[in-house]
Amino acid sequence: MTRTDRASWERFYEGDPIRHLRDPMRKGRIKTLALICSGRTVDIGGGACFIAAARAALAAEQRNPPPPPTVTLEISAAALKGVASAFKEVGAEGAYEGTVLARAARLCVVGDAQNLPFKDNSFQTAVLGEVLEHYSKEEAVWILLEAARVAERFVVISVPNQKLPPPKAPAPGEPTLDSSYHHQQEYSLEKLKDQTEAIGRLVGYQLGHWIIAQVAIDKARAKGWRELMEVRRRTCQKHLKDKCAK
Repeated sequence: MTRTDRASWERFYEGDPIRHLRDPMRKGRIKTLALICSGRTVDIGGGACFIAAARAALAAEQRNPPPPPTVTLEISAAALKGVASAFKEVGAEGAYEGTVLARAARLCVVGDAQNLPFKDNSFQTAVLGEVLEHYSKEEAVWILLEAARVAERFVVISVPNQKLPPPKAPAPGEPTLDSSYHHQQEYSLEKLKDQTEAIGRLVGYQLGHWIIAQVAIDKARAKGWRELMEVRRRTCQKHLKDKCAK
């Protein structure tokens, strides 16, 4: 799993699984992502069910019916221990008599963003919130292709904006968060557009400390890119095998 390994993320979340929600700026980013989500959603790298909690809070505030299910896939089992705390942090622990919290806790999966354990078109929306920057360019494009495989309509993304990076230390009294933890890439809007062309068309974005974008999935385009990358991977593996055999 390259440098973005499970053990390092277990250490990151063991002390405080909802550390991102305690940072007001990151909490705002999560709320914005939740507003963009539509239908049944998978939150890839979703921490302690952050998007599920935010969607529940927003629906309850507006006195709407419970939101559609959000499945959370997270590399760290330690992060998923904070689901109840995440719902409490956003004021949604008692929403809908606790049924949405209970559902979110059931819909947690420990897994790898590069190999999603879901069938094609299982969701309407896939979320990649602060995920892509932790991988190489080739890995990030593959993750986008995996997201486009399991989602029917949209991939919603947030990445730190290299031109206006999130502060490393939030306001006094808030926990310190290193905004560059295990980052392998920096993103501008142009770079994000370039990478997301593999899966479809960017239909909306917001610029701030984070770039928040919504991509409409083009299944034919994503299929073509996936086939090209699979050929490239097989070629690289064969080259490495031949080299080692000499």
